[in-house]
Amino acid sequence: MPLFLRRYAHIRRTVPVRRRRLTPRRGPLRSKAFRWFVSLHPCHVCRCFPSDPCHTKNNGTSSKGPDSGCANLCRVHHDEYDAGREAFERKYGVDMQAQAARLWLIWNARSANARNVRAMETAEESGNV
Repeated sequence: MPLFLRRYAHIRRTVPVRRRRLTPRRGPLRSKAFRWFVSLHPCHVCRCFPSDPCHTKNNGTSSKGPDSGCANLCRVHHDEYDAGREAFERKYGVDMQAQAARLWLIWNARSANARNVRAMETAEESGNV
């Protein structure tokens, strides 16, 4: 060790060395377009507009789950659902995760259909049909 560094050898590094991740951090699925699609539907309980996308799953402590688990609730029912999920589902006789799964299936079917239409249009333009 060089002489000028020996005087600082007793000092430990207090700031950890920053390391890059080898793989990107994986978080919950986020889709702004799907949340917008969910908000186009009326409230699942009272059928009024506007509705908010309500996350029905948690992704751990104090974090929202994936957007694929969003159901449609108005602001009043959304606040009530967040206060107590099981009590809310018993009170209104609804299964919010089933509603979220139904909306996700509708969204995927529509987006797959749109992808097929775009693929056919590009094939027609290029003369491959």
